[in-house]
Amino acid sequence: MNREYWEKEEPIEEIKCTNTDCENGLHSFRNVRPKKGQTYRVDTCISCDIDIIDWERLSTLDIKDVQFTVDSLNNEWIRNYYWYRPIAEKAEKWTRKRNLAEIQNWSVKNLKTKLNPHPDDIWQDGSQTPYHGNLVEYAKHATATCCRKCLQEWYSIERKKELSNEETEYAVDLIMHYIKTRKPEISDNNK
Repeated sequence: MNREYWEKEEPIEEIKCTNTDCENGLHSFRNVRPKKGQTYRVDTCISCDIDIIDWERLSTLDIKDVQFTVDSLNNEWIRNYYWYRPIAEKAEKWTRKRNLAEIQNWSVKNLKTKLNPHPDDIWQDGSQTPYHGNLVEYAKHATATCCRKCLQEWYSIERKKELSNEETEYAVDLIMHYIKTRKPEISDNNK
């Protein structure tokens, strides 16, 4: 789907990781209530059972393969929504006040605060990134770096351990790819 799809749609009443529109190629691969020992990922869509994601390839955390990652993410309703929905004025305003370096620094701090404490200290994992807010929050939902559940679902990053430097760097690289793609006019000198 693309921007026109989201602009024509009626307002979304509820944004959830389990939303689907399979007829339009928008799925969900979220195991909502995994049993002990299971992950939040299911290999096929929870609504139509289609098997279209190369999970093993995504688990390599190879930023050079970012286009494959983005293409894969865009098969999921919620990821596609954040890749293509119009950006709210509040997020636009936040972005105009910052350059790329500031946005990247904010992203690193945010990930370390929200996703990298000891897993027992993550309060209500899955709700730490608001659905509306600044552009980094859009990016985190679009790239499945918004919570430990999504990191496990999409990248096989274990929920019950702290993020490694490599995992944190990969998440920030994905966020910055989103920012540069959606807002190419932002530069290192923006302000």
